[in-house]
Amino acid sequence: MYSDVSGNEVVNITLSQNQLALSRNPQQKAIIFANKALKLGGDQQAVEAVLYSADDLDKYLVDSWTNSVMEMRSTVEGWFSQGNRSVTIRDIGNNRNSLSDLNDNCYIAISGYVWSDLTTANDLYVLLANDYNSNSKACYGVAAIPFANFTNDNKRNLTNIKSLFTLATNDSSTMVQMGVGAIGYELSNYQPSVTNKVNPMTYRRLYNSEPLSDDDYRANRHLQDDFYTNMLMSPPNDGSGARSLVYPGIMTDGNDFTYWYGIDYIRFTLISNITNFLIESANSKINPLYYNQDGIDRLKAKVNQIISNCAAYGIIQTNYRIDAISYYEYVTQNPDDYKNEVYGGISIEVSPLKALRKIRFSLQVTDLIAQ
Repeated sequence: MYSDVSGNEVVNITLSQNQLALSRNPQQKAIIFANKALKLGGDQQAVEAVLYSADDLDKYLVDSWTNSVMEMRSTVEGWFSQGNRSVTIRDIGNNRNSLSDLNDNCYIAISGYVWSDLTTANDLYVLLANDYNSNSKACYGVAAIPFANFTNDNKRNLTNIKSLFTLATNDSSTMVQMGVGAIGYELSNYQPSVTNKVNPMTYRRLYNSEPLSDDDYRANRHLQDDFYTNMLMSPPNDGSGARSLVYPGIMTDGNDFTYWYGIDYIRFTLISNITNFLIESANSKINPLYYNQDGIDRLKAKVNQIISNCAAYGIIQTNYRIDAISYYEYVTQNPDDYKNEVYGGISIEVSPLKALRKIRFSLQVTDLIAQ
């Protein structure tokens, strides 16, 4: 169970046999979705393909040179401009069932086309905004949306959705799709460890994505506060080689992406590690795990080790708390659970780490500073 001390809802985590097959790092799964741009998903065609470089895309593109093709090409180029990780591609327009297994096969869903349409005709938007806008789901989409779509009528479609990372753009040009692909790469590229901590998305450098013009940014910067959207800003001349910066790096519910990443990381890590712990204990003739006080104490110690690592990896604050109801108290209050070999008495309370977005200084100028 996950609980955020800032007052957010509790996330319940259930360990069951159908979750044993989780991949080593499910949070690195990403799919770039095209819209009638790929020779995939049609008759006698594979549903998806894996790209190992931007050049690999050419053999999957349809023959006609459409806007969808150019947008998809730009998205893939943006992905590989950030690094050399492979990525899966699919086409929604040629196969409406391409989204049916999103929950099992995708953590970051990247739209390879501009979202100028926020109606039921946009299958990827509808799925992410409705089916994945809950604490129990772990799939997030990144998409570019023209400034013209950020209207009061559309506000309910573009705010308070934890599963959407939007990028505001001045038009539906293909250039912004490089930013979408690059952001998708960054969202799915975390590999947490003590020496590779989970850094905020605020001010993330992008290396092949053009920033907004100063005029476009000034005229529309209010959208960042009104719609919790993101924009590409010009970077300082810091020698990094970045062409733009992502700001403020948030989902449309106002949280930095790493807020939800941390919740999901705890969820997946608990499932994986506790499952392995139970399997190892079940096969141990020296120290098997039983449903008694000693077993609960050992389980709590294992959970504490897992959560301690999360704090060391830059995922949560160090002020976490773990409680475990005693064996006697729990089985007395939940006799059916004991009969069915279920223990649900462990609770975890954590506080997420927050990014620093703005700094305020107080500068006082006097003729003489008192000694």
